[in-house]
Amino acid sequence: VQAERSFLLALGGGCALPIAALATSNENKLHLEGFWSDGKERNLREQLLGEKDQPVDLGLSLAKKILAFLI
Repeated sequence: VQAERSFLLALGGGCALPIAALATSNENKLHLEGFWSDGKERNLREQLLGEKDQPVDLGLSLAKKILAFLI
């Protein structure tokens, strides 16, 4: 939940844009998938694998990865 929330917060998640995150765990790793859309024609989907004990960092890293495509 912390990974998902940090991803959404870093992208300005709210009711205005379609943004989603899903975190799943496997042994010592955390897999985070993120989705961002402008609500029209641009859709971005990315994913990262990170350490379970650093969920906020994983969420922020995935948000930065998405933002890099928007600049």
